[in-house]
Amino acid sequence: MNKFIAQKRISIVWFTFAALIGTLLLFMTLNNKFGTQSGEIWKWYSTMILPSLTLILTTFIAGMQNTAAPPQIDKFYFYLSFFFSLFYLLILLIIVLYTPFADSAITLFGNSVTYLAIFQGLVTSTLGLFFAKGS
Repeated sequence: MNKFIAQKRISIVWFTFAALIGTLLLFMTLNNKFGTQSGEIWKWYSTMILPSLTLILTTFIAGMQNTAAPPQIDKFYFYLSFFFSLFYLLILLIIVLYTPFADSAITLFGNSVTYLAIFQGLVTSTLGLFFAKGS
C-alpha cells in the first residue's frame, strides 16, 4: 500500500471527526450548555484531539515535501492505526453525544479523562509508528 495514500485516509478520518466533535461542542457552548465552565470542555477537547492531529499534520506535510517516490507500507500498520483511531474517535463522539443526558457535563468530561488517557496513549503510539516510521 502506498504510504502517502494511507496517510491521507487516516488524516481524513481524524480531521473529519475533529471538525464534527468541535462543531458539536461549539453549538453546545453557544447554547450555554456548560455555563461558566465551557473553558474546561475546550481544554478537554484540545487535550484529546490536538496531540494526535499535530503528529499527523507535521509528519504528513514533511512527507509531502519528499520528492522521492512514496514508500510502500505494510497494511498491518495502516489497519492498526486506522482502527485504533476510529475506536478512539468514536468514544470521543459518544461522550459528546451523551452530554444532553448526563447529570453534569463537566463531571462526564472530567471522568472520561481517566480511561481516555489509556486509549490516547495507544492511539498516539500507533500513529507515531505509522506516520513517522511505518515502512
